[in-house]
This record gives sequence, C-alpha cells and structure tokens, in this order.
Amino acid sequence: MLYYVFTLFTRCYLMKLPHKMKLILGIWLGIVLAGAAPLHAQFSNEWINFGQTYYKIPVTANGIHKITYADLQAAGVPVGTVDPRRINLFHRGTEQAIFVQGQSDAVFDPTDFVEFYGKRNDGTLDADLYKPASAQPHSLYNLYSDTTAYFLTWNPLPVLGKRMDSFFELNTSSLPGETAHMSERLNLYTSEFSNVGDVQKTSFDSGEGWTGSVICTVSSGCTGQIDFVIDNLLRPVLPAGNPTLDLQIMGRGEMAHQVEIYAGPNGGSTRL
Repeated sequence: MLYYVFTLFTRCYLMKLPHKMKLILGIWLGIVLAGAAPLHAQFSNEWINFGQTYYKIPVTANGIHKITYADLQAAGVPVGTVDPRRINLFHRGTEQAIFVQGQSDAVFDPTDFVEFYGKRNDGTLDADLYKPASAQPHSLYNLYSDTTAYFLTWNPLPVLGKRMDSFFELNTSSLPGETAHMSERLNLYTSEFSNVGDVQKTSFDSGEGWTGSVICTVSSGCTGQIDFVIDNLLRPVLPAGNPTLDLQIMGRGEMAHQVEIYAGPNGGSTRL
C-alpha cells in the first residue's frame, strides 16, 4: 500500500488520443475559444486605470515588505513629483492597506519608504483547474509558482490611497499581560508530484498534486513511517488548550488503506 502526505497539486497532462477523438477535441476547443472572444470583461480588470503607470512587485514570502526611495527611483518611479499620500498598492484586483513613512508633507523624501504586508502565491486561483473545483485538496500552495505580484501606482487626482490603521495607548491602568496565546504550525510537503490513474485529463482530479515522500510497507525501497517534529514549544500547554492535529494524506491505489498515527513527547514515548 502506498501513501503520500499531501501538500499540493500541479501540472496538466494530455493523454494520447485516437485520431477521431483528437479531431472532436480540436473542434470542441475551437468552439470554446471562438466563443470566449467577446468575454474579456470577465477578467476583472476594473481596478486598472489605463491612464496610470503600474510597477510590478514580485513577492515570494509572507511578511512585511519595505520599498525604499532608492528602490522606487531605480525602478523609474518619478519620486520627485509623486505625492506619497496618493500611492496605491493592488493585489489580485484589490487595493491593499499600506504604510507610507513621511507622507504627511506630500513629498516623497529620500528617507521615506513604503511598507506593506505581502503574502506569497497560494492555490486560491487554482480551484478552477480542478473538475469539480471541490476536488482541490486545499488552497495553501500554488500549482505552478510561489511568486505573486503586487502592483504599485499613484493617483494623479486628489484621491488618497488606502492606509494601515495605527494605534497607540499608554498602559495607565496597569493592565495585566497575557499569560498564553494560540499558536498554529503549518507544514507543507511538496517534494513529489502525485498523479492518479493511467488516464490523464487536462483538468486536475481528486488526489492530484504535490505531496511529500511515499509512505508504504509492501514494496522495496519504501518508507514504512514518517516522523513530524513540532519544535519550539518553549512553554507547557495549558490544561484548557488541548492541541489538535490535522493531517491530509492520499492513498495511491484503489484498495483499502490503513493509517496509524502516534503522538508523544519524543520518539521513545508515543501513543496511538
């Protein structure tokens, strides 16, 4: 029996078709493409003002990203004439809240900068590649690239850009500190691609995508088990905070599968 620990999904393959089927497929594709010509409005480009210039910012990691005066100048942005209060940042057609240091004087000075919270590409837009879309196992990882694009522009009209809210308050009433917090750990495994069955379709099906290594017990070279280590637990878990584990796996054949999961403080002390 073969198992894969799931993480994700990728690539489309075309099966070898008989000539008659190829002809039918070609006619069908031609009809679809021809019929799609007048539907450009469905691409949701309403956020684009074609009278403005947009600068593409690739993002490959989640976190705070900083764009300096020098970065913008090197990219060709006319920083000397741009009102920083009117700078906009878009991602997937939606304006993002940003922080612009020193924007209050309406001048982008050499010490000013733009900061925003950016997220790497995920599988949100991959759902349409699965038939049905519910066959997509999760949207945490993209099928083709971990890079997504943010677009920076500025409005020539007196319209202010979207900004992050700021908050500051003195602890004048001796508020107690929090004694605990909720922590979540996500591990994605994407070392191997899982393909399902001998007949391969142009759409993705259940069980297709990127996964971790094979876990099996009956074939040579198989790994009968895999260990997942949850580290950096620096303090004990509170009695009311019982941990939970969600694990997504996939069988590699049309037969009954059995999975046993053990957990414990170390490899020598685990329980089913």
